[in-house]
Amino acid sequence: MQGILSDITVIDLSRLIAGPYAAMALADLGARVIKVEAISGEEGRHFGPPFYGESSVAFMTCNRGKESVAMDIRTPAGRSVLERLISKAQVLVHNFRPDFAETHALTYDAVRRINPTLVYYMVSAFGEQGDYRLRPSVDSVVQGMTGAFYASGEEGDPPVRIGLPIIDVASGMCGALGVLAAVMHWQQTGQGQRVELALVDTVFNFLASKVGEYAVEQREPVRCGEPADCCAEPSLSRLRRCLVQRVGGE
Repeated sequence: MQGILSDITVIDLSRLIAGPYAAMALADLGARVIKVEAISGEEGRHFGPPFYGESSVAFMTCNRGKESVAMDIRTPAGRSVLERLISKAQVLVHNFRPDFAETHALTYDAVRRINPTLVYYMVSAFGEQGDYRLRPSVDSVVQGMTGAFYASGEEGDPPVRIGLPIIDVASGMCGALGVLAAVMHWQQTGQGQRVELALVDTVFNFLASKVGEYAVEQREPVRCGEPADCCAEPSLSRLRRCLVQRVGGE
């Protein structure tokens, strides 16, 4: 059965989780996704353990359903191959820092000269504007910088890092949604466009109620430990063989 994006080709230049996850979501919807890696392979291939054979399980969970090609895009030969791929694609995904994209002619303005109707998607930690635009970062650092460490746990406890790469994965989902909207626009008008997402944007979606709390009550939000400071009071009880989560509202 063909997916709704079966006529779409995506060039995936991204690495690690947030970018590859977005491209993988597009592959799940039927797109042909060609992952472009360095000659030595994307560094995510070596994350682990666990490994399945020689493959990193973490890498596999973000890159299923893709084709792969290895090249050095900084060389004339590699650049020539990349430009041919871009010229025939509908979507480009990357998570390079703005300075790298500028140095290697991978900005939207540079790429649209190769393919004027391309949907160009880039994801970064802090966006393309502001003092932090050139800073690399990862999920856990963004959690700490945005206050997400203090959304869980009890008052007085040390910061609590979310134990899963939830910001990266959620950013991948949000990014795929943005690309879908841009693809629909392209299908209706023939026009490509640039789509941008920052990891901090995703975090503040999660923290929207906390921001609203501060805006309305002019006080710092309290930590949502046990019970939570909202309309429902969750309670975790230990039985002989399991834990039971009870949630009740007034």
